Amino acid sequence: MNRKVLFTVLKLAFLCGALWWLSRKVDLQGVGVIFSKANPSTFAGGLLLLSCTGIIAGYRWFLLLRAIGVPISLRSLISIVYVGQFFALFVPGTAGDDVTRALYISRLAPQRIREVLTTVVIDRGLGMCSIFLVAMVSIPFNWEVLAAHEKVRWGCTVFFGAGLLVFLGCLGFFVLPKPHLETLIHWVRQRLARSKTAQDVCAVASALILRRAAVLGCLLGGLTTQVVISGVFCVAARAVGVNLPLLAWMSFVPIILLSNLLPITFAGVGVRDYLLLLFIPATLASPDRVLASSLSVLAIGMVGALFGGVIYVFYRPAAKADAVLVEAA
Repeated sequence: MNRKVLFTVLKLAFLCGALWWLSRKVDLQGVGVIFSKANPSTFAGGLLLLSCTGIIAGYRWFLLLRAIGVPISLRSLISIVYVGQFFALFVPGTAGDDVTRALYISRLAPQRIREVLTTVVIDRGLGMCSIFLVAMVSIPFNWEVLAAHEKVRWGCTVFFGAGLLVFLGCLGFFVLPKPHLETLIHWVRQRLARSKTAQDVCAVASALILRRAAVLGCLLGGLTTQVVISGVFCVAARAVGVNLPLLAWMSFVPIILLSNLLPITFAGVGVRDYLLLLFIPATLASPDRVLASSLSVLAIGMVGALFGGVIYVFYRPAAKADAVLVEAA
């Protein structure tokens, strides 16, 4: 048995274990009854919010590519992001999205594929920063609820501390003079001289230092994405009777999103359910309704991903047009 097959078997075993744990934790029949009574119009609102994340993600990528002189059209990038969301539904973590971006970029910018893929890595990093920053700002407002459970209290404390460090790092990037940042990048290059990936990241980072407005726009787009996704959770939960304010969702949804980046389950099944049951105490909502809200989020995510599947069927990259733009740059 090769490693890929073994890894898939382990992930399926984890998924089965998570589902078994959930069946012991909540009344699945009761969940089905709650879910069947959900308001369909609320799901439509959740889908509308979710669709915005693809547009924001495409624009964030567009800003980074334009900053390094690779002006691929915004329409193409948004289409690629939606297709990536579709394939991410079937592959744990971000692998499905990343592979999709790599395949399309190999056609749109074959001469600069390493630089473009480096922007994907940087975009992921900025997305991670936005996760920590949103949680850092929101956790204090929901601390009374989060501190009720010891595991949650310690986890949120660590997350808040990490968010503070991220904030200081971002502040340094945008405030420090350019020569200081260039010196730091040069130091990293020397220390990681044998790593081609590190050299590519440093090269793109050097270009982005001169265009910090693009990085700021990408970071703000990431922050907006976290708020919008928290809104999707909020709307999906309200559909099944879990009425928490948006700010409360913003305090722990980023943590759930971060856990979903780990390639241990499909579409976040099991992990998301467990964390929601952990973050939302029974005094605010019954476990059945919490699990129903998780299923609502899953349903909205799956329907939203199918939109990317439709784009995948009909979208054909405008390779010639974008290639001309890249060569002209």
